[in-house]
Amino acid sequence: MHLRPRLLVGVVALVSHGVAHAQEPRVSISPMATYENAVVCYQYYAIAAELARKLEKDPKSSADQAAGFQLQVLAAKRALSGWSGRIEDVKGKRTKMQIDADLKKLGDPVVADANAALGGDKAAAQRGAARGKTCAGFEKVEPVDRS
Repeated sequence: MHLRPRLLVGVVALVSHGVAHAQEPRVSISPMATYENAVVCYQYYAIAAELARKLEKDPKSSADQAAGFQLQVLAAKRALSGWSGRIEDVKGKRTKMQIDADLKKLGDPVVADANAALGGDKAAAQRGAARGKTCAGFEKVEPVDRS
């Protein structure tokens, strides 16, 4: 299973703050996260969502596994929304084209590691896990407002 790189085309339009449903928790990102953190973490969660979607549709997945992968897709999309907002907050005067170029430059190693990890490369898997920890360290899941 090979993952393809995703370009950040219209990051705000692609995954905006308003996409999350009222009943779903929202992921907010620490103001300590830099633009580079935001781009890398955005790519990390784009890959996570893509991989979970592929695994969900894999005929070898049981119904329970497929349901778990669906939940992973939802969680990754929530995180993507938060990171998309952070990119928008810290992009400065970068244009969409510059953001896309940054995503390619900063995101390509994330994609390469994900593909290598799928091929059994343990060092790449460890780098991916470290990225996930770094990203999670900037995230805060806000409780659902049930009022």
